[in-house]
Amino acid sequence: MPKLDSLINKITPRDIAKVILILAGLFLTNAQVSSRFIYFITHDRFFPLVVYTGIWSVSIAALLAIAFLCSRKTKWFWTILIGFSTLAGMTYFNVTREVLSFDSLELLWNGRYDALAMFEGGSSDNGGQALYLFLPQFLQALLGTVLLAIGLLLRTPQQSFRIPNTIKRIAYLIPILPSLLIGNVVCHLGGASETDTQGMPKQFDLVSLTGLFIYENTTRSTKKKEAVIVAKRDSPPQHIILIVDESIHGGYISLNRDCGTTPYLESIQKQIANFGFASAGNNGSAGSNAILRLGAHPDKIGKENGNVLDEPSIWKYAAKAGFETTRVDGQVQGRLVNYMTKDELDLIDNVIIVENVPRHDMDMEVAKILQKIIKKDKPQFVYVNKQGAHFPYEGSYPTSQKLYQPCMSNSESISNRERMVNSYKNAISWTVDHFFEVLLTDASLENTVVIYTGDHGQNLLHDGQVVTHSRRVSPDPNEAIVPIFVLTHDKALLKQFKTAAETNKHNTSHFNIFPTILTLMGYESEDVHNLYGLALTDPITKPHGFISGSILGRFGKPLVWNPRPDFHKLVESM
Repeated sequence: MPKLDSLINKITPRDIAKVILILAGLFLTNAQVSSRFIYFITHDRFFPLVVYTGIWSVSIAALLAIAFLCSRKTKWFWTILIGFSTLAGMTYFNVTREVLSFDSLELLWNGRYDALAMFEGGSSDNGGQALYLFLPQFLQALLGTVLLAIGLLLRTPQQSFRIPNTIKRIAYLIPILPSLLIGNVVCHLGGASETDTQGMPKQFDLVSLTGLFIYENTTRSTKKKEAVIVAKRDSPPQHIILIVDESIHGGYISLNRDCGTTPYLESIQKQIANFGFASAGNNGSAGSNAILRLGAHPDKIGKENGNVLDEPSIWKYAAKAGFETTRVDGQVQGRLVNYMTKDELDLIDNVIIVENVPRHDMDMEVAKILQKIIKKDKPQFVYVNKQGAHFPYEGSYPTSQKLYQPCMSNSESISNRERMVNSYKNAISWTVDHFFEVLLTDASLENTVVIYTGDHGQNLLHDGQVVTHSRRVSPDPNEAIVPIFVLTHDKALLKQFKTAAETNKHNTSHFNIFPTILTLMGYESEDVHNLYGLALTDPITKPHGFISGSILGRFGKPLVWNPRPDFHKLVESM
């Protein structure tokens, strides 16, 4: 075979080095490949095996095409794109031990400001803590990415063997093929399972998922439903306030467990109807806030005509019932997050943004804002997003308020559970207990109902993993444990809520809050039940679990429902 011998003779040491570097980069940045092959073979999954082998073959061919056939500019374009996909995908896997999927990409996008806040910190108190925390995982991913990039970009002598012009002309398109193939698999499987992209080439899966994400979000029709029920009750409370706190685990509120974090709340228990441990609607901020703000029937969400983004929103119902509406943003400085759109924002009468204050003072500013709103004559509905206790916990409370020690330092990685829990308890003590102490020093709730909950719970190394919440696959139940309690000085309403709290102790969830607010606004209970399910004041005999991952139900696939947390068992292990 003289032609083959001639071709082999023309291969240079630099050509060999390029291939070795590319293969080394692939090896270091692609976990679970061998396990996927073994799974398909041992389970007699012949067709998926063929598809999976084909995707990998095309992916390797695409990388070789970039390395040996493309022009310099094209090489740089694809290397930057592939390098980012590789680095992001492998870092995500190293941190979460999950592969990046369509669902997780959506969660990352909707929680992007939470992620940015972790790295920015808002002040020197905690800036860089998250960067330091995940530095080993990032560097591990970076090593493989750099080797791959060098292999793709390394210059080689001018090829002396002839490559057909047709192949040269289409070489820049070849890397698109793996992304199209991966996208087809994700669409077919529904985008709601990590197995969609498990073992797929990290070099192309993020490119594919990003393209799908853009397509899905730009082509989706948004037809908001109207508020179809009519408020009939003559005397609703003058003011209704829903406080959605950030990252609050119901087991670290001493109203629910003897942990000493909220002594002020314990001292005013007579003013509180405490529903105990509750289940979040979703174990991430975006999903839970959407459920609380837009409304969702737990038996319909994610199904046909059950897209939560199509619901009328609490703002329309509040306006229809005669309330002035206010959003208090003590968290993301006015940015559109948690599925909020410009159209929804335009429905709100007043948007108050807390900014230019230290992170640990933001919730106290929120308390002062609420004091002023409560004194207004016109009925008010207020939706509050507090700063709360988002990780990193250092910086969410003053250094003088380290009540529980030893606690974490600003640059400490998550490894010691005692220190992590103490930092979290310090954050709870300040951002929850002290917040209410400040709020109620100059606020009468005679004509006001305050409903309080957290958007999700926290995994404080309960299962040994450093990810605190938002895991889509096999989430720790602690990620969904939140408090729900109601404060009011209206004796009749307080009695009603206290009776309900005794009946529904540890049985409620986020899904019960939206119906509660509608009934408080004066809407008929039967109409509310039909559209959104049971309120906190209704007997709840079948409590719901929580959704992990997307709350939208992409590509016609069902949502990922998780069993309701066994609160008492989990609390015993704290």
